[in-house]
Amino acid sequence: MKPKSTQKSEEELAKTLAHTLDKSLAEIDDLSLQRLKNARADALSHSVNSANFSSRFIRFGIAASLITLVVVPILWHQYNAQQFSDADVELVLQEIPPAAQELDDMDMLIAMGDIDA
Repeated sequence: MKPKSTQKSEEELAKTLAHTLDKSLAEIDDLSLQRLKNARADALSHSVNSANFSSRFIRFGIAASLITLVVVPILWHQYNAQQFSDADVELVLQEIPPAAQELDDMDMLIAMGDIDA
């Protein structure tokens, strides 16, 4: 808790500030007072509009993120499917001739088969 002297001085300061502001407000001419009221109204309406805009922007961001999560995998799958063309299928299905080492091994197996028979 604050000491009484500090609390009392803060109360006096608040009273002095309130009196000064009230006195200054009374001395303002009607045109300036109207301008201040208009500026306040504009500021309040702007803050409401900007809050409304930010909520719309957040909703747009969420919607865009969800669409991206759905569309990107579909497009990626289509891209990968196009990569595997008919020429690739022919290459995969093509019979590869045996290498020289494999031919020697087959000749050896055939020769061994003839001996066993």
